[in-house]
Amino acid sequence: MADPVAPRKRSGWEDERGQVLAFVLPMLFTLVLFVAVTVNVGQAVNRRIALQVVADTGAYTGGTALATGMNHMAWWNRQLQRAYALAAWRIAGQSVCAVSRAARINYNVIRPMVMAANFKWRNVPEDRAREVTKYNARDLFPGENIEVLGYWDRVNRGFIRDFSGMGDFGSGVWGMVGLAGVDEGTRPNIDDEYVWQGEASGWLPNLWLVERFPDAILNLGGNPHSYQSSDTWACWTTCCLGPVCFPCPVPYTLSVEPWYRLARYDCCPYVFPWVVRAPATKALMFDNFFGPNAIPAMEAAAAAQPTGGDIITGVTRYRNQMIPLYELTIGGVPLTAGVADSVYDRGWRWITH
Repeated sequence: MADPVAPRKRSGWEDERGQVLAFVLPMLFTLVLFVAVTVNVGQAVNRRIALQVVADTGAYTGGTALATGMNHMAWWNRQLQRAYALAAWRIAGQSVCAVSRAARINYNVIRPMVMAANFKWRNVPEDRAREVTKYNARDLFPGENIEVLGYWDRVNRGFIRDFSGMGDFGSGVWGMVGLAGVDEGTRPNIDDEYVWQGEASGWLPNLWLVERFPDAILNLGGNPHSYQSSDTWACWTTCCLGPVCFPCPVPYTLSVEPWYRLARYDCCPYVFPWVVRAPATKALMFDNFFGPNAIPAMEAAAAAQPTGGDIITGVTRYRNQMIPLYELTIGGVPLTAGVADSVYDRGWRWITH
């Protein structure tokens, strides 16, 4: 007879060991998957922030170069107006022939300097923006190719070439900005309030006349005459009859091309947009499960605009200012920047920041 107190041998159907494993494994997989998603999303957000830094610094650098170049042109344009004011200076309808002729020579020498500065700076904004972008991308995206999709284009005068989709605006523009001559009747600005130290002008012959003598125009009771493409009046010179010389008035005609103003185009504001693209890359965790290259390609954009200066009056106070992308306009219509995004359901999303 079996002992009722003795332990009974369990059968395989009654063994309860390992039953919790069926619950732990799915929970562990879910937990690891949640951690992987969190890490990968953090990686994507970090890349997007870093890419925006690259875009912002590129736009700011290019915008700063654009503002600097415009200050150079404004400074030379100021000297051009002072030379014209000196050449056209007269009191009671008369002037000194030697002064007017010397100032006209200065005017004709200075005028090409405005266009020379425009040509010199034509590629500087883009080149400097690319240099800064390359430098930052090397630190933030080591070993990756950060592509520049859009930039300030001297031909398109400021619009991003790649996603404007609006063709070529003025292929004849060979400088950094568009310049046009002022209209007749425009008064020259000879004010000394603004000083620009960005040009070395000491080599220019007789520039001291242009820089200093216009102040005497107002002090002596004269007025800076408005621009005329051709103007004739009497100027005093020295006339001689044999050994006898005496002052005498003679007709004098001043005929020069106008100084410059910044050409405004409804199509294209003077801004510096910058768009960069980072390629798709592997996720930090389980890329084969989520991917391949689970972190998608990304794009970031930024824009800067010179403000505060004025080329037509020679005010050298252009400073760079970052602007929201939704402020970009064409013909008065907002041109909100868009970027391609394969994750977005329509393949295109608007940037509104």
